Amino acid sequence: MEPSVHPEPPADPAATGTAGLFADHALLRQLLDGISEAAEEVVARRLPASPALISLMRELQVILGEHLVQENAVLHPLITASPRSALLAENLRQMHTRESRLLAAVNRWLAREVDAQTLARHAAAFSEAIKLGLAFEERAVFRELRS
Repeated sequence: MEPSVHPEPPADPAATGTAGLFADHALLRQLLDGISEAAEEVVARRLPASPALISLMRELQVILGEHLVQENAVLHPLITASPRSALLAENLRQMHTRESRLLAAVNRWLAREVDAQTLARHAAAFSEAIKLGLAFEERAVFRELRS
């Protein structure tokens, strides 16, 4: 699987407080790519368990949870400061709500110790959904902050 590609940060990320968020996106992509690869291996080889996948999912829970808090604290005020960005701010809020629900689902999957095949399928879908969210933020949100 090809690693995810992400755009360059804004020209002056310190001015908008987004430098750390771009660094988080790079780390999140690495974790998500690792989750996708581990999930693919579990399904392809019909493995009965995957400690690596579980470990990556637990690590992602912590990092993504903290990242969502940071984004809500940093991005939402920056976006809502622009009157023309009301729809974008609402889309970001809805996306973060969905991602928080996905994180809650991950907690439930890990707590119930679901079988490896089920966890792998959920993890792969979860990983792709979060990657789409990152791409949305980078295209729409950060472009808005540059304008």
